[in-house]
Amino acid sequence: MMQTPDSNSDSLDAAVDYQELDQLLQLSPLAPGAAEAQGICFGLLATGATSGAVSAAVADTDSDRPNRAQGAAQRLVSELLPETAAEDGQASQIARARILLQDLTAMTCAQLDAPVLGLQLLLPAEDRPLRERAIAANGWTRGLLFGLALGGIDAGGLQGEAREAFDDLLEITRMDLDDLDDGPENEEALTEIVEFIRVAAMLVHEALAAPRRHAPTPKELH
Repeated sequence: MMQTPDSNSDSLDAAVDYQELDQLLQLSPLAPGAAEAQGICFGLLATGATSGAVSAAVADTDSDRPNRAQGAAQRLVSELLPETAAEDGQASQIARARILLQDLTAMTCAQLDAPVLGLQLLLPAEDRPLRERAIAANGWTRGLLFGLALGGIDAGGLQGEAREAFDDLLEITRMDLDDLDDGPENEEALTEIVEFIRVAAMLVHEALAAPRRHAPTPKELH
């Protein structure tokens, strides 16, 4: 049974271990990296997409972080680690991966509500090779677009700056990273790209979340 992310839990602010999640997600039929998983998670949170276990009307209420996190976590787990994913001898690893995905969702949801730092991309440590970090940033972007698609959003569902941000994110996924090597110029370029991804993602999120903030709640409809 899935645990419900708790708004008062320390897990909201605790960092998810990138390497552990990255390794465990190789058990997923989709085999995403940890960065890609957070991108998918962000896309689900942006669209309000949930599993059937949590009503969209409740999960789409931006003031109710626990329900938003729970709904997105259930959808994320069902997409990446469905019940059919477990094989003999992997049950404990699958269970651990599901817990980490719940923690990842709670952490990402909490970051969206943080007034200062805001969204922080889950990427390899800075002492890892630049190419590895660049591939992860690229994967984060691909995950975001996939998460948006799961929520029924494509370029046609966005307008203005959000549409431009979506198109720019799509271009980032097409970058050629095969010959990327370490060096001050590439390091600076990656830093700028990561910040651009973060800002573009928040633009898309804000464009999709704004209508839900003004939508009537189920109580108001009755």
